[in-house]
Amino acid sequence: MLGHADLTTARLNTSSSSGRHLTVRVELDSGGGFFIKQPDPLVAGGRNALRTESLFYAFCHDEPAASAVRRLIPGLRAFLADESAMVLELVPGGCLRWGAASGAARAAGRALATVHWTLRLPGLADDPRLGELPEDPPPLLSMHRPGSALLRDLSPATLDLLRFVQGREEMTAGLEAAAAGWRAVSLIHGDFRADNVLAFETAADGVPRIHLVDWELLRWGDPAWDVAGALRDVALCCVFAGSEEPELRLDARLRDQVREALRADLRAFWMGYQETARLSASASADLLCRAVRYGGAQLIQSSWEFSASAARLRPLVSSLLDESASILAHPAHAAAEIFGLAAPPVAT
Repeated sequence: MLGHADLTTARLNTSSSSGRHLTVRVELDSGGGFFIKQPDPLVAGGRNALRTESLFYAFCHDEPAASAVRRLIPGLRAFLADESAMVLELVPGGCLRWGAASGAARAAGRALATVHWTLRLPGLADDPRLGELPEDPPPLLSMHRPGSALLRDLSPATLDLLRFVQGREEMTAGLEAAAAGWRAVSLIHGDFRADNVLAFETAADGVPRIHLVDWELLRWGDPAWDVAGALRDVALCCVFAGSEEPELRLDARLRDQVREALRADLRAFWMGYQETARLSASASADLLCRAVRYGGAQLIQSSWEFSASAARLRPLVSSLLDESASILAHPAHAAAEIFGLAAPPVAT
């Protein structure tokens, strides 16, 4: 994998991820490099997630019919027999930046739709080489009816958050409606967000190239769940832009400019998705409705992550929860007023 010359010139950048894995980034002076993932021994399920992710990379590498997806993901270089580490090629680029108007948002929409269309059910996603994957609605959609595992890990702030959700009928009803609408029709990323989209422009044509990374939560599921990740990202940024917390407060005119730039990129993303997804107008509208509901639910997850070790809910989290409640209660209104996706364009 590494030659003697590489070993003498490699730069090692180590970092600890916020998920199930520890990571090491190896950059070579000759160009390229490797990204090494290891399960965190303190986090349950890390080895299983790493095995699932490695099976996905190996399948896309070996299966000719998955070539369109193979171009969108890092290459698998090694997976150790004892499941202690996975080595991926180091892909170039930086994380997707919503509101940058770079063309990357539209390219990201096309990339995501390519995954969903190529790995649909029934079809290629049924292949046993992918292993057994979950297909039920994510636990987030039933978090208002928590099990013992969730209740064991509550902080004072997340306890308040849970009470908030359970006390708002529009949120519990919205979560129930989202779960009822779940459609496991393709393989999905499961954690689509800007941090997991790497974009860079090639010198030849300036068209953004996209890599989708961090597939540890892949599953059979509803493509709208991944689309919702983009909606959640933009809603988060809009709430941040409107925050009155001193370290986040923006001038009112700048706040409006930021929000419109975010919505413009979201429209570009949705247009790129529709161009590639081969959906009818009615199917596209239905997917968007489900995605908006899921996006509202994913804001609850983001609020939970912000509050995991906190003693109380900060004002920003309360704003996120209010936004989530509004989206879950009125998804059609939210599509237009919050996300700027009224009358979304449909490719013919």
